[in-house]
Amino acid sequence: KKEWDETYEKLNANIYLTSHKWSTQSIAASVAMQERGGISGVFQTSYCENPVSYSLICADLFFSFSRNAPAIEIQQGSRIKYNICLGCLAQSRNKFLKEDAKTLRKQLQNNGAEKIVSYFDQNYTDDHRWGNGHSVARENYQYLLCKLLENKWLGLILKPKKPKNIRKVLGGVNSLLDQALATGRCFIFENHENFSPKDYENPPAQSAMASDVSIQENMVAGTAGVEAALTGTPTLMIDRYGFKGSQFYKLGVGKVVFNDWLTLWENLESHLLNKPIAGFGDWSLILDDIDPFRDEKASTRLTTFLHWLDEGFNNGLGKDQNLEAAVSKYADAWGTDKIYEYPYSNTF
Repeated sequence: KKEWDETYEKLNANIYLTSHKWSTQSIAASVAMQERGGISGVFQTSYCENPVSYSLICADLFFSFSRNAPAIEIQQGSRIKYNICLGCLAQSRNKFLKEDAKTLRKQLQNNGAEKIVSYFDQNYTDDHRWGNGHSVARENYQYLLCKLLENKWLGLILKPKKPKNIRKVLGGVNSLLDQALATGRCFIFENHENFSPKDYENPPAQSAMASDVSIQENMVAGTAGVEAALTGTPTLMIDRYGFKGSQFYKLGVGKVVFNDWLTLWENLESHLLNKPIAGFGDWSLILDDIDPFRDEKASTRLTTFLHWLDEGFNNGLGKDQNLEAAVSKYADAWGTDKIYEYPYSNTF
């Protein structure tokens, strides 16, 4: 907290914004900003359906995908003044990905792919007791790679969550991956950031826009699937662990949710090659609960709100006046239903 105090003093900062809701540093930063009389905020980057105590938020503002966020934040003990519904921020970059998606799709088609499937894995741990183990990853990738080698009509785009580690995770399955890549009908994103095992330059939406169908592995963490579905690409979810409380089950087992690869593949093949299955990969029933806007303008709404706050401080408004003024402007522009005031005083 002392480091944040010194940083704010040096920068003469009045606003703190972060996406790190899983980090303890964001709480220290918010408290330091509160004591300065400034405003703190957290914006959502990952889709979630259930409360998780270690992700509670202590900030003046939470910028969320949907209007459902407050129900989760109250349950997990968050301390927030206002919830601002923005829509999914990741969707704002989709317009910049379309040409690369077209190029990737054409590349696979030029090598014989008639139908293209993209696959998003989930993070894997060395110890399977605490999450998806390496054996799960190998089983999933082996299944899809074998299908690609067996079916010359199939194109496959692989988007690992952490491409830096994927070759180590796959172990002996790497030989299958190399065979698949040699066909020219398979592509895997293996680039990663210098200081992260992830690849932020090529988000799931890019792969989805190049595909006929997308598949998200592990429904408990569904962000990649959400980003894919918001492109309009039919998207399927694998639930190996019985996450029955998820709203994804509203979309239908055998249409969006699958509990094993065999059933998923039989339905996928039938849908793509024979008679289309009504509602296959269709999320329309729950899209309003995920992003009520779906207009690729979430980043504009966020930066506009921040501009109003900055302008308010520059005009001499105090913290509370500034918050109220910005919230009022947002409600006028986007609807009062996109604002939620939490039912307790904002004390950390």
